[in-house]
Amino acid sequence: MGGKMRRVRRAISRFSHYAATALFLLLLLVGIRSDVYPHTKVLEQRLEVLTAGKRFSVAAWEVQALTDKAAQLVRGSRRDEGDTALVREFFDVAGRIGALRAEAERLAAQKLHMSARASEIQAELKTLYAKRDALEDDAEDVLALQVTRALRENELYTRILGWNIIWPPVTSEFVDLPLLLVISPRERIERRVDYLLDPDLTVAEMEAIEDAVRDMGYSGLVTHIGGLATYPAMIPEIYGLGFVLDTMPHEWVHDFLAFYPLGWAYGTSHEMTTMNETTADIVGEEIGQYLARRYYPEYVREPQPSPTPAPKPSEPPAFSFGAFMRETRLRTDELLAQGRVDEAEAYMEQRRLELQEHGYYIRKLNQAYFAFHGSYATGPGSVDPIGPQLQKLRAASVSLREFLFTVARMRSYDDLVRVVGTPEPTPTPAATPAVP
Repeated sequence: MGGKMRRVRRAISRFSHYAATALFLLLLLVGIRSDVYPHTKVLEQRLEVLTAGKRFSVAAWEVQALTDKAAQLVRGSRRDEGDTALVREFFDVAGRIGALRAEAERLAAQKLHMSARASEIQAELKTLYAKRDALEDDAEDVLALQVTRALRENELYTRILGWNIIWPPVTSEFVDLPLLLVISPRERIERRVDYLLDPDLTVAEMEAIEDAVRDMGYSGLVTHIGGLATYPAMIPEIYGLGFVLDTMPHEWVHDFLAFYPLGWAYGTSHEMTTMNETTADIVGEEIGQYLARRYYPEYVREPQPSPTPAPKPSEPPAFSFGAFMRETRLRTDELLAQGRVDEAEAYMEQRRLELQEHGYYIRKLNQAYFAFHGSYATGPGSVDPIGPQLQKLRAASVSLREFLFTVARMRSYDDLVRVVGTPEPTPTPAATPAVP
């Protein structure tokens, strides 16, 4: 009897998830977004010409993705939330794909992207893509059910017509994400304008675009992104299951916030973009760890250890990527504030080469790089006080639900300051010797 009731509850849960998803897909078809990044008027005409034939169309992708999801709804799920073995198999294949792509990135950073090894990598990737595609739809279904349950058990539902509904319904597509062209002024770090580009651009094409942007007097970077809050959400599987456990709820938060003032203000200012991204980071990581504890214990992150005693003078300190990037950002800001733009760019290139000595391969480190990574106030490239302020608010909230709904209703950065107070001033490290 107990087993029969559990099957009935699972069936009802799946039905409500698919019914809500179907409703949301119908509503979405009324107004598909043509792009998710706001454009400014600055450089727009020249950038349109520069990226002609290389831009990624969100609208075209949405039509295809919604068609695929509608077919999946009609077919019905062949899996349930307990099918963790299938998810692990899918990510074993995806992990190999990710390792090969990372190797290709290292070759590109070392200017070896035309080598024989680079060609071998492309050949192996073709075989792995076929294996991945055979498992993809089922893995998406299982993870959507798991994330939906985690959101519900953390009470992140919306009350609609007397029902507690996870809204919008969780759905995602594992895809090769579009690349993102980020533009920043050279004289300061500021995310001025973004363009989504086709994911299959070669490194040579990426660098040609960046060089052209520099010729216009700006700093440009063509970069990979971790996810995109379309609907279904675009998520790359190549970074592994642990990454996806955080990223699926992160992207769901963006879709959730589209119904609230905070989401409406995305892109209207640096502060509002950072509040959106950092809120999604905090919720995504917390739900991601909830999923890990329930389904994938090997991805549970251990608590940060207590501070260790300072090393003896004879022992060099361990390299910290986060500390290194924070120091780099602060010194770059200092040089730019003094009008020493060429010196700042030479300094960033020197630091990029230093990173390679520690095993971190970044193809380009410039103002646009920090403008992009600075939008995520919990990341190593950020010196923004919004991260600590939102983390303070989360610590003071009695639940994740209270935190999310409180932030969702904020219309400005001033609303956050009124709740948690003004930020502590950011300490500036000792000046780094100038690059000759």
